[in-house]
Amino acid sequence: MASADKLSHDQIAVKLAGLTGWNLRDERTIEKTYECGDFRNAIDFVGRVADVAESLEHHPLIKVEGKRVTVQLSTHDVSGLSDMDFTSAVQYDGVLPARG
Repeated sequence: MASADKLSHDQIAVKLAGLTGWNLRDERTIEKTYECGDFRNAIDFVGRVADVAESLEHHPLIKVEGKRVTVQLSTHDVSGLSDMDFTSAVQYDGVLPARG
């Protein structure tokens, strides 16, 4: 993964406004909870997220609760948020879970 620059509060606000369903959890993390319909679809979605994460070399924190999957993004190297977090968010939204 290429080196990343930490985004300012203003940059984060602009990028977050361009996403649907993503929220600022704290100063360092964005998150979104996806409704997957059932547990099997949730696990399948996690697999697709993992494929994207591997291709980007930027890995999220993933929490599975039954039919819900919460994805959290942060760039540890900068102790905050970088462009890569928002690139990842867009990519994950592109592999939306099937609704079962």
